[in-house]
Amino acid sequence: MDARNLLSLSGVLLILGGAGYYWGLGQSSQPLEEDGTQLPDYEVAGVESWQTGEKGELLKQIQGATAVHYRGSEDRTVVQQPVMTLYKDGAASWRLSAQEAVGTDQNREVHLGHAVHAERVAVAALPIQMDMDTLEVHTQAQTMDTTDEVTVHSGNQSQLTSRGLDADMKADTLNLHSEVRGTYVATHP
Repeated sequence: MDARNLLSLSGVLLILGGAGYYWGLGQSSQPLEEDGTQLPDYEVAGVESWQTGEKGELLKQIQGATAVHYRGSEDRTVVQQPVMTLYKDGAASWRLSAQEAVGTDQNREVHLGHAVHAERVAVAALPIQMDMDTLEVHTQAQTMDTTDEVTVHSGNQSQLTSRGLDADMKADTLNLHSEVRGTYVATHP
């Protein structure tokens, strides 16, 4: 092999090696497990987080046993045994708990799953407790919804069940979707 062919071959290999190195840097540096799932970039035990608005007002607080964050296109955080408190005008309005929460879009969208319990804790409002299997919380819009069967308790007087609901925390409205059944026990003075 003459020197010109050797130099040309070396140049081609150098360009291919550089392109491969450059292309490799553009890929996610997150390692994958053998089953193809992405490994977390950090894990925290005993997590407690607060989110405030532009004026410093408290919007939400989340506590949990552990939080595991996965970087990438989803940018998701998984919290075990979460307790989330949502605030309206600086005061606690709802307290939500579940076995697991998955937050996406910088935790603007939170999916609560497995034994979800929601309780309205606003001081001047009628106490309401709700139980369901899953609940989607949209923290920016201050809304929540589910398509699951929901049981709603209002004090000791009433119990409603429904297939699905949506709630607007700003407007203090709760809409039951379908198959609504209820029991109301009147109390006499």
